[in-house]
Amino acid sequence: MDMRRCVTGTILAALLATAPAPVIAQDAAAVEEDEQICLAIGRRWVGTPAERRAIESRPVPDSFRDAYFGTGCGRFSLIVDSFVDWHLKYGTAQSTLAAIDFFEADAKKNAPSKDWIATLPKTWDAAEAATTDFLDERQVTVKNLHDNQTWRAWHKLPEIRALNAMSAYQEQLNFIANEYARAAEFFVDAALYEKAAYYHQQVVAAQAHVTERKAAAQGEVADFVLNPFEIRFYSPRKSVRSRGLSLAVTNAFVHRDAESILAAHDALNRTYDENYWQFRNAVTHIGWDEAWEVREDGWQNDAYRARKHDNFFVPDAVQFFIQRSRLLLLAEAEGVALPPSGRHTLDMALKRGAIFEVGLTLQMLMLRDRRENYGLQANDYSDEFIGLALLLAETDLAKGVAQCAKPESDSERTNRLPYALNQLIILAELTDRVEQARYYRRIATSYRAGYRAYVQCDPDAVHNDDLTAHDRLFAADLSALDGNDKAP
Repeated sequence: MDMRRCVTGTILAALLATAPAPVIAQDAAAVEEDEQICLAIGRRWVGTPAERRAIESRPVPDSFRDAYFGTGCGRFSLIVDSFVDWHLKYGTAQSTLAAIDFFEADAKKNAPSKDWIATLPKTWDAAEAATTDFLDERQVTVKNLHDNQTWRAWHKLPEIRALNAMSAYQEQLNFIANEYARAAEFFVDAALYEKAAYYHQQVVAAQAHVTERKAAAQGEVADFVLNPFEIRFYSPRKSVRSRGLSLAVTNAFVHRDAESILAAHDALNRTYDENYWQFRNAVTHIGWDEAWEVREDGWQNDAYRARKHDNFFVPDAVQFFIQRSRLLLLAEAEGVALPPSGRHTLDMALKRGAIFEVGLTLQMLMLRDRRENYGLQANDYSDEFIGLALLLAETDLAKGVAQCAKPESDSERTNRLPYALNQLIILAELTDRVEQARYYRRIATSYRAGYRAYVQCDPDAVHNDDLTAHDRLFAADLSALDGNDKAP
């Protein structure tokens, strides 16, 4: 049996089944300093068809500038990273770079100092001393700082203003690092990667100071002053650790050489060792132990099926396996043999081949998405799932195109390409053409390139009505995404 066809086809085809739609509600409220009450309902920036068509010449439209530099609840509700989403959907690596450069330029205006990381200890010392004097003068404790009037008076202290400015600047740099990193991963672009790596290292250096300071901190005041510098994230996809792994693997994709691939492999292994029990538990709960016993009649055995509805997902562990899957596919495509890591579970997967582990990671993502969303509609699969499944399909397509150029084994070289094209068709059905337009565009573009290669390889391919019809469909959808027609 062809394991690649078994795993890939089973995963993608099985996911066409529907489930109840998720219900999401936001009813919290936020109170700003001027007592204006803003409902915490995020507003995504979507742009207009005209702005979409001009995305290369005007990557930062005036309408977004007005919203970004606006005030009141309009600015409060703006989901800023939706602007980068817009560029990932409709733009290019160059337009996305210009978009994030806009945020970078704004952050530089607020830079406390050129060597801000070195000044962190002095800023903390001054804030601690000022806070201690403030509490003594008012004869209150740190707990009283949560009182509205006391809180405002404390924030007006010059030392606390400097503290907050430093914290806000770190938050801006962390946001910028995230946006550059996810764009670099999507486009596999060297310029985006370099920017991401630069700001990521700044945040890592600042967090090293925070960790050292917390270890030596004594008393409530010291801890309270450090709290604003602890990076909090609502999604594990934005954690500093996960971003570091993404950058290591993206660097390998940018250079596509043995040195960078092996360096990323080492970075993944170190992370696994540092978080062994957390990651190992995720592996156990997802059913990897049982899944080694692959039978010829299917890639899931009975023990796996029995446990798959009671899984436990460790957020950073999920990110680890996504990045490891990306690297395995790259290493296989470039013919780089990854050495055994000395970690039994990971080496077992390595022996099975990239397709086996990628299949398990996709299954992990599917189950996590269903749990997080309380059931799925046909097009409710996360960007991570679609992105990894697309990378798998693109890898298979590239192999088919390369094999098609070889004169030998005519049957195999012509059969692989239509199989890969069908995987892209299935994946397109799982992808939301609006919310996940950036992936749909890649699916359509890859399909059209693969179809042209198939026609050159086998002139009879034009008589395959289904594949030919999908080629025309994808051409029309790409035109719509480019703003030449009504968007899908």
